[in-house]
Formats: sequence, structure tokens, C-alpha cells
Amino acid sequence: MSQGEARIGRVTKKAEVLIIGGGFGGVYAARTLLKKGFKVTLVSKTNFFIFTPLLHEVATGSLNANDVTFEYSDFFHNKNFTFFRETIVGTNFNECLVRTSDGEYLSYEYLIVSTGAKTNFFGVKGSEHVLQLKTIEDALLLKRTIVSLAQGIERDIIVNVVGGGPTGIELVFELEEFLRAIKKRSPSLKYKVRLIHAGTSLCTTYPESIQTYAYNEMKREGIDLRLETAVTEITSDGVLTSRGEYLGGDITVWTAGVTAETDLVPESFRDERGNIIVGNTLKIEGREKEFAIGDCIIQGTNVLPKLAQTATKQGVVVAKNIYADAHNRSLVTYEPRVRGMLLSLGKGRGSGSLFGIVFKGFIGWIIWRNAYLSKIPGFRNKLDVFFTWMLSFFSSRDLFER
Repeated sequence: MSQGEARIGRVTKKAEVLIIGGGFGGVYAARTLLKKGFKVTLVSKTNFFIFTPLLHEVATGSLNANDVTFEYSDFFHNKNFTFFRETIVGTNFNECLVRTSDGEYLSYEYLIVSTGAKTNFFGVKGSEHVLQLKTIEDALLLKRTIVSLAQGIERDIIVNVVGGGPTGIELVFELEEFLRAIKKRSPSLKYKVRLIHAGTSLCTTYPESIQTYAYNEMKREGIDLRLETAVTEITSDGVLTSRGEYLGGDITVWTAGVTAETDLVPESFRDERGNIIVGNTLKIEGREKEFAIGDCIIQGTNVLPKLAQTATKQGVVVAKNIYADAHNRSLVTYEPRVRGMLLSLGKGRGSGSLFGIVFKGFIGWIIWRNAYLSKIPGFRNKLDVFFTWMLSFFSSRDLFER
């Protein structure tokens, strides 16, 4: 165990505020609560926070794994912070208890569920053949697989990316540049990057001008774009589609959707899709001391945008509401509001919309980088990523298998 980690004993431990899940929502909630003087216990499956929006850069050699992973004890320098590396498998709201996979228990005064989401394959057969981009291990495996195939004897590689949302779009541009960089060292390499998307347009939540820009840039880069094409089955060497086509591929990466990871919460507090139902103060519906935030919730009839900015805002709001509840004050309402939508389209090129103003090209890329840099927790961590980005802009990508 690293410094700052602890094991949960067989005897129940009591937490003033217990947070399950260490993603954006959980980290921002913990940071705000600690500033307000609360004792915070964070429980996570790993001992580090992953800056998931930048995993595609790790998978393609622009960033290193250490640039997007930050140990909790490293940036929560607070005597009121406790970290447990455990998996929570059940909750008992009536007794204010949660149960770990080891059969141990934690009790709490306030609970925040911030468990995020897991990949949704929508019942498509052959999911065991795909790679994903949810964890640092996923990113490193994708990189190793690409480098191994691209520099192998055949020197021929096709990568299928399924899903034309922000993650899929950013990934295919980075993959094209990554393979182009490998080709400079291995000129005999032949490669194709393909994006397969069931919808009629890319990134439907973005302004139409951004969708069009991404489409045109994709075509300009020679990326094989297949719209209105759903994947119906995945095999070890390609995918079957709703158009009756078989699209061969050495690697298939799935970025087509997620579903809430909420099995630990009783079904009575979830909707038919597994989302935890919360009210306008982010309290779990029907509960007084339990809150939920991030990709695992639904507020009213609206599934909230699964964005880092959404989770971070919710983390701050729920911390304020716990403070208010503890001091018998009125709770504040969380109002879903997306300040902007940003998209990276490879080195030196991006697009986005902030406060109704659309940016494209190099300025869009700079705004995208600054926005993400601001969300990285900890000043030192921001500096590390900033300097890595600066070096990578003027140097070649990291092509080592790690």
C-alpha cells in the first residue's frame, strides 16, 4: 500500500462524509468539503484519479500515463481526508451503511454516490473482441497493440472505431496522426482508420457548424467515415453492420455509449436504465442524507450530459448542500447548464462553442487545451501536463510500447 492508503478493518468505520467513486464529481466534492472543514472518506477501486478526457492522447503517444493519473493522497494534503482502496458492492440507506467486496462495512453521516458509468454494448455480440478507452490500462493496451501490429512483419493495419461522439472523433484524429508518425519510421506501413457511427451526423449535441467542420476535416485526413451504419456483431478481425457489410479490422475500439454503474444502489432508487434518481438538490429521491452525482444519475426526466464540467459542478453543489444541511440552512438547486462544448481534432486543430461563440482551427485547439488544463486537479499536476504538451508540440510522439 502506498502512503495515504489504509485498509478497512472488520469493525465498522464511521465517516462524516463518505464518497463512493473518485472521478471528477467525487474529487471536486471532496475538495470543496475539505475546505469547509468536513472529515471526508473517499472509497475507490484504484488509488488514483484518471483524467479520462485525455486518455486518447495516452493511447497515441502525445501524453504519458503519469500525465493523466494523479494519486489521491498526493493532492489531498489534509488531515481530514481518508482514502480506502476498496470496491463497494452494496448500500443500506436505512442503517447508513455500505458494504465492501470483502464483506466489511463503513457507516456514514452523509453519502455521495459518484460511481460513474461503464461501457454499454447495447447487446451487440462479440464485445470480448473490442478494446475500450475507459482506464489507463485500456489506453496503454491500445497503444501497445497498435505499435506491435504497425511495426510487425505484415506492416498493414486497419483500426475500426465504433461511435461518433466526442471520444470517438478525438480518438480517430489522434490515431491517424499516430499511425502517420509510425509510417515515417516504417515507410512500408499501410494503414486505415475508420469511424463507424449509427447516427446521421457526428456529435449531435454540438452546434451544426462544429459537426460539419469535424466531418470535413475527417474527410480531408482520409479517415474512412461510415454514417448511418450500426455495428451488429464484432469478430476478431472486423465487424458486421446493419448495411450487411463486413468491415475488416485488426483492432476494433468501442466508444459508442455508456450506462450507469449503479448495481450497489437498491433498484427502488434507480430508473429502468439504472440511473440513480435525484431531486433538484442532488439528493437521492426519497432520502435525506444520501446524494448522487456524475454519469450515474438522472434528474427528473432528463439524463444529464455526461461531461467533466457537469460532474465537477455537481460535486461543488452537493458539497454546498451537505454544508447547508449540517447547519440547518436552505439547500441550493442544481441547474443543468453546459457552458461550452469543445472538441480536439488532432495537433493544432480543434473546434468548440463557448457562450454561443464558435471557434475553429488553431484557436479552437488552444481553447480546448486551456479548458482541460484548468480542470486538472492540483497546480503541480497542471504544470506537468502543460510542459508535456509543450514538448510534444515541437517533438515527435512517443512510439514506445509500455
